Amino acid sequence: MPASVCWTCCASTRPGTSDAPTEGDTQVAYAVVQHADGQRPSPINASTLKVLVAGGAIALAVVYLVLMGLQGTTVYFLTVGELQSKGSAAQNQLYRVSGNLVPGTLATDSSGLGIHFQIADLTDGATPLPVVYRGGQVPDIMGDNIEVVAEGKLDAYGTFTANTVLAKCPSRLDSTGPEERDYAVKA
Repeated sequence: MPASVCWTCCASTRPGTSDAPTEGDTQVAYAVVQHADGQRPSPINASTLKVLVAGGAIALAVVYLVLMGLQGTTVYFLTVGELQSKGSAAQNQLYRVSGNLVPGTLATDSSGLGIHFQIADLTDGATPLPVVYRGGQVPDIMGDNIEVVAEGKLDAYGTFTANTVLAKCPSRLDSTGPEERDYAVKA
């Protein structure tokens, strides 16, 4: 029989009542918090404790793996000026850098397997950032003054080695309104 049943059966031993146990009645008060079979109540038995500890360990392992997985995929998005202001702290870190392709700098490598060009930030007047991109597909719309987003790492010489190059569509940057465009089909 649980201790709570004993409280209801032994109303005279409840604390706060006029018949509460006195100092000499410690044996009676102790008997009230025990089960009827003389065993102390256990809030959690051993098998439940093992399950809780194992579940907690698994949850911590999953959280750790998720955090470590996300850490490698996090890429900061910066402008050319922001990247250059970081100085040597930006070396060998993965970044996405946005800037406009400097006119006349787009060229194919001598090996024919890549391109190199410079991007600059038109708003802050930072010095152009040289970018090298080898392998992969070069966007067809790469051209002068096109906004380019390059993902890669900055080396010790200040050259950004990109593993991905994206070019924004120039039609979105077109300042002419729809009423000024000629939509007529020409045959």
